[in-house]
Amino acid sequence: MGQQPKDPLQDAIDQACAGRPAVLHAFLQRNSALPGPRPNLKFAKAAAAGLLTRGAIGNQVLAAMRKMGPSQAAEKTSWEFLPLVGVIGIGVEAARGAPDRIATVLTELQAFAEDPRGHVRSAVVHALREVIDAHTDEAVGALQTWTDGYLQGSAALDALAEPVVLQHLHQPQALVDRLQEAFDLIDRAPRSHERTQGYRALLRAIGATPAIVGKRFPIEVAQWLQQRATTQHPELRAVIEKSIHGMRGAGVRAADVEQAQRALQDSERAPRDPRSDVGPTRSRGKKARSRGGKK
Repeated sequence: MGQQPKDPLQDAIDQACAGRPAVLHAFLQRNSALPGPRPNLKFAKAAAAGLLTRGAIGNQVLAAMRKMGPSQAAEKTSWEFLPLVGVIGIGVEAARGAPDRIATVLTELQAFAEDPRGHVRSAVVHALREVIDAHTDEAVGALQTWTDGYLQGSAALDALAEPVVLQHLHQPQALVDRLQEAFDLIDRAPRSHERTQGYRALLRAIGATPAIVGKRFPIEVAQWLQQRATTQHPELRAVIEKSIHGMRGAGVRAADVEQAQRALQDSERAPRDPRSDVGPTRSRGKKARSRGGKK
C-alpha cells in the first residue's frame, strides 16, 4: 500500500519549524487571497492552529510573523497575510487556554487594533471572536480595558456584533456596559478628534452594534437606548435613532423600543425661533464693506 501524500500546509509548517520559514511564508501568500478585499480567514485559522500544535517552536514562528511591520509586510500585498495569521493565532491559542489568561491575551491583541494595515486590524476582530466564543461572558467583562480607545473600542464592539458569538452569552449587563463606555468616549471627545479614523470607526461601530445585540437582549438594550436618548450630541442622537429602527427591522417587538423612541422625541430641542435669526453674519464687517460687501 502506497504512502499517503503529505498535506502541503503541514509540510510547509514542518519546514518552518525546522528553521526554513520562507517555504511557509510563500505557501501562505499563495493561498491568502491577497491583495484583495477579503483575506482567506479560514485558511489563516487553519495555519495558525497547525503551528500551535507544534508547541513552543510553532509559537515562535507565529510570533515572528506578528512582528513583521509595514516595511516587511506592506498593506495591500500578499505579505500582509503573514502578520494576519500571527494575530489570528493569539485568538486561537487563547480559545484553547485557561480563562485566567484572558487578560494577558487581550493586552497582547490590543496593540494590533491600532496597526496601520486594514487587514491586520480586521484580524483582531476575528481573534477576539475566538476568545469570546470560547470564554463567553468572562471575555466580555475583560473587554472593559478596550473601550477607552477609539480603534480598540471599535474592534471590541465589532467582535461582539456577531450573532454566532452572541448566542453563547447570557449576561447582558456586561454587553451594555461596553456599549456605554464606547458611547461615553464619543460623547466626551474633543471636536479635534471628530475627523480622525479612530473616532469615525468607533462611531460606526456604536451605530451598528445595538441593533444586533438588541435582537439577543431586546429589553436591556432598549432600556439603554432610552437612557441615552437625552444626549444632545447630534451624531449620537442619529446613532440612537438608527439603532431603534435597526432593532425593529431585526424583529424586536415595537413595544420594546417605543419608550426609547418617545424619549428621543421628547428630548429633541425646539427649532430656533425664526424671529431671532439674524441670517448670515459673514460679509457684514468693516473689511467686507471696504471690498464692496453689504453695508
